[in-house]
Amino acid sequence: LKHWENDSLYQHSLSNSVTQTDLKAHQDSRGFIAIGYGLDLLHNNVQEIAGYFVSANIQFLGHTGVGLSQADLNLITDYQADPLNVNKVTALLQGFPALPSEHDATALLNVRAAAAENQLDQILGFHMAESNERAALASLAYNNAGALLGPKLVAAIQGDHRVEAWYQIRYGSNGGQSESQGIANRRYAESDLFGLYKGPDQNNATPDQDEAMSIIRMYTARHDQIRAYETKFSPLTTIGGVVQS
Repeated sequence: LKHWENDSLYQHSLSNSVTQTDLKAHQDSRGFIAIGYGLDLLHNNVQEIAGYFVSANIQFLGHTGVGLSQADLNLITDYQADPLNVNKVTALLQGFPALPSEHDATALLNVRAAAAENQLDQILGFHMAESNERAALASLAYNNAGALLGPKLVAAIQGDHRVEAWYQIRYGSNGGQSESQGIANRRYAESDLFGLYKGPDQNNATPDQDEAMSIIRMYTARHDQIRAYETKFSPLTTIGGVVQS
């Protein structure tokens, strides 16, 4: 999540070179204002955001007590009411307090991630065991549970249809006004983490024949959609010398 949500902050934390700019509210790859490791200040409820800061025990210099002030919350409320208003966007970017440290950004991430995993369990109707599959779905939930854990993906998970779930993560979760190559890269990475096959792996070098056939059926049925999507958003995009999928 650190890598996907704010790689600049993450890389600077590894090199012990975090700056004040890394810790300020900023516009993410979708154009939404976020802080720290991708805490979205537009699509999260204002009171939930306030609770995250309290639960993370974040203490701002000059603030009374723990968490955000009423003035900080008012900036978020004004932005959410009219997110295309340049004045409100600027007011939030310039007036919202920077996080005190990367440690606080991590604490905020952990609180938000725990909430996302609870959302995941509620939407699925059961607790999926700790696994790469759960990690991929938790990433979607962190990004935007209500929009990304949609009925088609949830039905595929509940029905144990891995191929359909993989398809929905990879090709069916990059829409709306935020559709972009950056979002596609994340969905490609999440689908890679989820896995198209239950195997093979180091313990099972041969894919199950029925599973392989179901994948071929899916590809045959959706060949045109896959080609069209990958023409628009290449899975071979290279960032920092690394092929994304």
